[in-house]
Amino acid sequence: SNPTQLRKILTEYAAAESCANALAKALTESEAELCALAGENRMLKKKYQKLSVKNNILRSENEELLIAIEAMDGKLKISHEVIDNLNRDLKTFQAKENDYELLRSKWVEARRS
Repeated sequence: SNPTQLRKILTEYAAAESCANALAKALTESEAELCALAGENRMLKKKYQKLSVKNNILRSENEELLIAIEAMDGKLKISHEVIDNLNRDLKTFQAKENDYELLRSKWVEARRS
């Protein structure tokens, strides 16, 4: 009975030791995974910070471009107004030139008669 109990205790001890070794191995693997994930997390934080800075720069540049576009749009409207005024002046000049040519040809005809 004593050797049987001893064998049973040794078997249970071996089983407990095997279980402890398996847990120690799993813990070591989990710790390695945790370290790898922590390193990856640090890299992702750095990448996020860089992207955040780049995003802020792009947002600032975008605002500057919008201001430049608004200024150019204002200049374009003024240019259109100037062109419209020049066209109006040209049409007025052409109408006066036509009137002058008509009067001149009438005058030339009147002199001939």
